[in-house]
Formats: sequence, structure tokens, C-alpha cells
Amino acid sequence: MVLFDERVMRKKISASLASILSLIVLTGVMPGVRASEATEAYNAYVEAGLIYENEDWQRYIAQVGERVLAASPHSNNVYTFVLLDDPIINAFTPGEGYIYLTRGIISYMRSEDELAGVIGHEIGHNVARHIGQRKSRHRSAQILGWLGVIATMSPAMLDLANTLSATASASYGRKDELEADSLSADWLLKSGYNPMGMVEGFQMLEDHQQFEQRVKGQKPVYHGIMRSHPEHQKRINDLALREDQYQTGAMREPERDFYGMLDGLVFGDQAATGVAKGNKFYHGALRIVIEFPKDWDTVMAGAAVLGRAPAPETATITVQRHLPASVGQTPERYVKETLKRTDVINGTSFKIGEFDAYAGEIKQADPNSTKKQTIGVVFRLGDVFLFRGELPTGGDLKAFESTFRTTMGGLRGMTIEDLRIANSQRLKVIEVKPGDTFEKLAKGTALGPGGPDLLRVINGLYPNGEPRAGDLIKVVQ
Repeated sequence: MVLFDERVMRKKISASLASILSLIVLTGVMPGVRASEATEAYNAYVEAGLIYENEDWQRYIAQVGERVLAASPHSNNVYTFVLLDDPIINAFTPGEGYIYLTRGIISYMRSEDELAGVIGHEIGHNVARHIGQRKSRHRSAQILGWLGVIATMSPAMLDLANTLSATASASYGRKDELEADSLSADWLLKSGYNPMGMVEGFQMLEDHQQFEQRVKGQKPVYHGIMRSHPEHQKRINDLALREDQYQTGAMREPERDFYGMLDGLVFGDQAATGVAKGNKFYHGALRIVIEFPKDWDTVMAGAAVLGRAPAPETATITVQRHLPASVGQTPERYVKETLKRTDVINGTSFKIGEFDAYAGEIKQADPNSTKKQTIGVVFRLGDVFLFRGELPTGGDLKAFESTFRTTMGGLRGMTIEDLRIANSQRLKVIEVKPGDTFEKLAKGTALGPGGPDLLRVINGLYPNGEPRAGDLIKVVQ
């Protein structure tokens, strides 16, 4: 049974939330949003702690944005450029000069030209008045309300996420996207950037899409998957046809050392599939934290998380997400009916906050055994979490029962700060040494079997490239 696994909630929640977290991530715009609503959306991001906490990066995004903006008809308008702490590959605008990029899309870029191209595209949506061409006041209200869902990740909101995602995807056509591309290319040229950086950016998106489909079996979550968006290849071809026009502009120096900025950037969503750190277990997709006693250690054990008491004690507690409960079932009935446990004694029902729970001792088949086992169940927002405890011979059962109950009570919702603690992976820029391969560089990381190919994608060498000695490349540490 797969429990703390990406396939359980990632395909249900992350596929829908990931395409909605940026509110209209799949279309690149939030149509029909009034100035006050765009400001409310920004304030909601700030209050939810979704702004990437790095002032240097925020200033850098603004510098590049203002440089491109100065070449557009909106040069005298006030724009706000924001980097979000979000692993999703995306950039979007809710209108009124607010432009958002995620750290996810930044981490896959290889130049300031690519960064400028993405920002220019979103400025293009504003200048061309793509936002507001269709009435959607009700939809924008739904979008603002979705920010509250992010904090709780309630499974009951999955239908809303899917509905909102589909609604957003139908809002704008290919003509608008291609127009924004064209406008951006012109402004990049005027501002001293290489417009062909946009081609490299689209190629990166194409490579990432192929990687997600081939290695992970996942559908992409960026523009290319929606009917209303041109395929990446078409956008690449259209820009390439205009390449001769892009050779006449005077290129200017970049605002910063782009690779220098990338070094240390938070990468990916390490907590999405579960990560154990110290005495805590974090699961981003399930939006939970399980806190074991302070001096305990935690490790992943297949589909479960295992908490272990410090030596010389050998007590353990395992936790895993289990089969859903039947309608009307209580935790006690779940243990008896679903788990088929008829050997639970001294069981009691209780509350953990607002959530129902049940715990008891497992009767030993050998009456002479001094080994103790406990079992507990917590119902939380439609999920069932199964706790199992084991105290070897000679242990203090009363003390262990207290520890077991405390650990059950340590199951709580995940905060933004928890996500930041759990997601410790960073980009590291290194100089390639002779003999280095992506296979070697991916070893010892948490990237998994697709690690070498992921490194190829973020370095523009997918699907078969290898690093060359002396080059600067990005790795994940």
C-alpha cells in the first residue's frame, strides 16, 4: 500500500493545486481582475508567507523587470515584480502591473536573457490589455478564495481546484500568447537583451515537459498542456523566423552575474514525497508534520515513517497513511472493521484538536511475553493515519503509552515555515572537472532515479548531453 508517496496525493492535489497555486498559472493571466483585487491577491501572498525570502533576489527581479519595462509603452507605469517561494515552473500576471515568477522557473533558467524574456511576456499581457477582455469577476473572487485553501490543503477542495484549473485554461487563446511573445521580443531588443533568450526559455520548457512525461510519467503543468496555449515548438519556430531582426540591437551587460545569483537558490519540493529531519517528518503533498519526542530520530521506512527512541532504548513508533474510512465510521470501528483487529484492549476514543482519534494496547498471543505493542488511528481531513508502537521486553509501558499518545497528538498541519525547513535542497554552481558526468554528479543526492536527466534539463543538455570540463553547471545539494 502506497501511503507517504507522491503517487497518492501528488496526482490528486499537486496536479490540481500546482496548476492553480499561481491562481491562473496555466494561462499566464488572471482575467478581469480589478486593481483592488490584484492588490488583494498580492497582500494575500505576503500574508500567506509565499514571497521568496531573499531581498537580493527580489531586487534582482525588479531590476530586470524595470529594464524591460522602460522599453515598453508602459515605461511610466508602476509595476511590481515578485519572486514567489514556489517550486512550480511558472510566471503569471493578475494585471495592474503585478508580475510574478516562481523560484521553480528561475531554477531552470540559464541566463538573464531568459529571465528578461519571461518578464517581458507578462508585461506584454498587460500592455496588450489581454487582462480584462473577458468578464470574470466571479472567477477572480474564486481565485482569491483559493489562497485560503493553500493553507489547509483540504481534500474536499480538490473538485474546486480541478474546476478552477479548467476555467482558467479556457480564458485566453493562442493569438494572445503569440502577441505577448512578439511584444516581449521587441522590448528585449530595445533594452539590450538577446531576444533569442526567449527561444532558449521555451526550449527549456519543452525539455522539462518531455522529462516529466518520460521519467516521471506526469503531465506538464506549464503553458504547453492547455488548448489555449501554443505548443512550445511553435513558439520557438515563430521566434526563430525573426532571428535576423534580432541581430541589429546593441547588447548590454546583464544586471547581475546570473549563475552567481543561482548559487544557493532553493530547489524543488523535497517535502512533497515526505522527508524526515531530526525528530520530525514533513509531507508537503499531505500538508502534515508528525512530531516525535525531542530526542527521537526519524527515518523513512518504505511507505511509512519510523520514529526510534535513543539508545539504549529500542522503542519504535511507525506512522502511515491508511485506507480511507467508510461513511459514518469512527476510529474505534475503523480499527475493528477495516483493520480487522479484535485483539485491542484498554482502548479509548479521544480528540486531537478537532480530529477524532482512538488508541489501545494489542493483546499478546503469548501470555508470558513482556513485549508491548500499541495501535492508534487519527482521522484528519478525510485522511486516516495509522500509528503502531512497539516496546521491547522490560520497557515501561505506562511511560511508553504516554509517549505514544503524545506522538499521535504531534500530527498537525504544515505551515509555510515547515515547508522552508523541509525543503533544504539548493542549487550549487560548480566548475566541471575532467571525468564528471551527470550520473556521477547525481549520486548521493535526493533527486532519485531521474536525477541525471533532471541535471541535464536544468543545464540545457537534455536528453543526452554531458558536461564539459571547465564549464559552469548547476547541481543540486
